[in-house]
Amino acid sequence: MKTAAALATIRLVVLGPHAITRSALHCLLEQQPDLSVLGDAERLDRNGDECDVFLVDIGDGHARSLALIKDVVKRHPSARVLALANSHDSECHTRAMELGAVGVVLNDQTPGTLFKAIQKVNQGEIWLARGRGADMLRRVRGAHETHTRGEQQIASLTRREREIIQWLARGLNNAAIAQQLFISESTVRNHLTSILDKLELRNRFELVVFAFRRGLVEYVKEE
Repeated sequence: MKTAAALATIRLVVLGPHAITRSALHCLLEQQPDLSVLGDAERLDRNGDECDVFLVDIGDGHARSLALIKDVVKRHPSARVLALANSHDSECHTRAMELGAVGVVLNDQTPGTLFKAIQKVNQGEIWLARGRGADMLRRVRGAHETHTRGEQQIASLTRREREIIQWLARGLNNAAIAQQLFISESTVRNHLTSILDKLELRNRFELVVFAFRRGLVEYVKEE
């Protein structure tokens, strides 16, 4: 029987193209008493079956690194993906979250920040590096500055649609949301289509950012 401490341990897999970086992260994370690294690899393998959080080194946001995020989300929908990025470019961070990451940490930040980000995303929260949240919000706002999103749009959302937004903002995919609400995946997809139409948004990422900006949900900021 597992102890309470063992149950609280966060299981991780480190993914990325650079063996030295992966090994360094592996050693660093293993020193934390509440973290257990199941393995590190260039691409996804069976080590991810029992994983809670995937730490994916996306570097400067090259397509091959970003594809790792998409692969993880497809094969392990209940796990959380935290991206580790070299670039301060919001475009890179936005793309990572569009593909399914629930957080982005810059590699010039402290190990303590990385540990905290891992804990937060494991708890179902979204992590945005300092200053990146505002950049992303401005980016989305700029792309839709011709649209007016007033209180009337938010008021048009049903109770069920608001519930789905809450779960979506916590990083859950359609299947996981369906399980939480005891409805079918097709029903979740129908609700999402309705939500995006009402709010004049294009995709799930823009919906999450809209929800943060309008106060429908809260995002985690660094302290």
